[in-house]
Amino acid sequence: SNEDNISEGHLVPAIGADYLYRIAPKWEVGIMVDYELAKYVIPRKEDLIRERAFIATAVVVYNILPQLSVFGGGGVELEKHENLGLIRLGVEYSFALKNRWVIPVGFFGDFKPGYENYSFSVGIGRSF
Repeated sequence: SNEDNISEGHLVPAIGADYLYRIAPKWEVGIMVDYELAKYVIPRKEDLIRERAFIATAVVVYNILPQLSVFGGGGVELEKHENLGLIRLGVEYSFALKNRWVIPVGFFGDFKPGYENYSFSVGIGRSF
């Protein structure tokens, strides 16, 4: 079978994009979207099949330091078997490059009905 058992800690690759808008010196609002590139099963009373889910989350970001931020928000995981609401909480550290480019490294958790998942992210970003 092509399905992994997520309870064994398998990795699910995903690709994502974030758009954030600064509303105050330490505050930003935005959206995070992710697309999972795998099919897997969440074991529970009635197994939950997840296949190439699309996740959209509205977030609020607080910049503790210029490079360090925490974020949280709510969203939805859209998937052909069952759509789920979620709460996302995370932290991100941005390594500054030249010309307002950054490499953000983050860790976040998505909390959904009946299970949660944790993600490690690395990206490329630019301030406008």
